[in-house]
Amino acid sequence: VFDIATNTPRDQFDTTVLLGGTGDLKKKLEGAGVKILLLKNSQRDIDTKKEFGLLFELIKIFKKEKPDIIHLNSSKMGFTGALAGKIAGVKKIIFTAHGWAFNENRSFFSKCFFRILHNITIMLCDNTIAVSEITKNQIGKSFRKKIVVIRNGLRDMELKNRDSAREMLHIKILQRNTKVSSLLSEKPTWIGTISELHTTKGLNYAIEAISKIKSNVIFVVMGEGEKRKELEEQIVKLGLANKVFLIGHVDMASSYLKAFNIITLSSITEALPYILLEAGYSSVPVVASDVGGIPEIIENNKT
Repeated sequence: VFDIATNTPRDQFDTTVLLGGTGDLKKKLEGAGVKILLLKNSQRDIDTKKEFGLLFELIKIFKKEKPDIIHLNSSKMGFTGALAGKIAGVKKIIFTAHGWAFNENRSFFSKCFFRILHNITIMLCDNTIAVSEITKNQIGKSFRKKIVVIRNGLRDMELKNRDSAREMLHIKILQRNTKVSSLLSEKPTWIGTISELHTTKGLNYAIEAISKIKSNVIFVVMGEGEKRKELEEQIVKLGLANKVFLIGHVDMASSYLKAFNIITLSSITEALPYILLEAGYSSVPVVASDVGGIPEIIENNKT
């Protein structure tokens, strides 16, 4: 969303971003001078009352702003936004599928519900973008003709060298865990990732794997999320307080990737994750799960 909002030519497009919350995206967009509108009823989890509130909120905004194009960027917002756009008479509706909700760990009936919802979303939209071939192929054949694959890409990244990146991450580790001894002098193997602390990212599997490594390693996770408490409890239970560090949100996290000997991605579902593109740019090898669009980025046993 940030890349599109800041790279559309200003002399051809008047861009407004509608979003919920006041997190990092809002700050970055404000810093880039992009107009934003905050949605009162937008949230990640489904709440029937909030969904109807969001629908009417979007219809009101679309009728007032009169956009030529709306571009929807999440499973839930895809359906609600497309329906609101149709009701408000928006000329062009585009949906980018960054992944499908029916791939997540849900009940059978929940997966069926989301599959139907995604099919309706594609029908409501003029065009749907999938960020990987597997994402396109996971939807029914009759709907694929409305889907085009446009993979995620990177602009040039500013990378810190290994020593500088490790020193700065070491400071962040010590800020959260003052009992940890100097990791720089002990020279462990650095394993790391950038990840939401969310069920779909499979960090519990990565932490379990770290517990089985007998050599001197540390595992650093840059990112925040609702599973922090559960993951912290797992770390304590496995006796990994001096090996696994959840250091929270880090600004420009990708610039620190050269700190690591190995980058991991233990997701149970993915479309086309940025971190693996960033790892390749940083020339750091990856250990990742064989799901979604990951094999479209990683060549097994080579990268």
